[in-house]
Amino acid sequence: MTRRRTLQLVAVLAAGAVVLTGCSAKQEATHTLPTTTAAESTAALPALGPEDMPMPPEARTKDAPGAEAFVRYYVLLMNGAQTVTHASALRELGSDCFDCNLLAGMFETAVAAGKQDETDLFTLTKLGSPVITGARANVPIVMDLHHFPDDGMVITPPEGVKDVPGAFVLRWDAKRSTWLVHDHKIG
Repeated sequence: MTRRRTLQLVAVLAAGAVVLTGCSAKQEATHTLPTTTAAESTAALPALGPEDMPMPPEARTKDAPGAEAFVRYYVLLMNGAQTVTHASALRELGSDCFDCNLLAGMFETAVAAGKQDETDLFTLTKLGSPVITGARANVPIVMDLHHFPDDGMVITPPEGVKDVPGAFVLRWDAKRSTWLVHDHKIG
């Protein structure tokens, strides 16, 4: 029985050597690598966001850097929504988010009343490491909230509020290859 197992082991090793020898045959290497630029790889993706502020390609990857880039982009949209009607983009990228829709409505009301402010309302001061679980990402943040335009719904004091902790809860939309805001809490 021992001799039989030894013969089997030798046969397996010999077969492995034959396979590995076949792989080590000299082959001519290609001199060029395939070229795919970031623009080419994202060219097939439909544009998201307003025409004058489209979502950057780095915000459309299902990983921690993509989640971080998406949060930075969404905060830019939040700041731009008061001067240009980017509220629809806030809704599109945060359709499941109650606070996102509330904020978009506030901006629409201010824009319709002609009460636009050129200053940023939010300053993202810290962005923590995203925690990704499946198709969800939790991204901790710290923001400064500046004074909102006086439209009867002022929610910050004139001097603003500094170092307000919060988080964005994102979900991955595989059909559109983007993160979406599922929820965000500030304060």
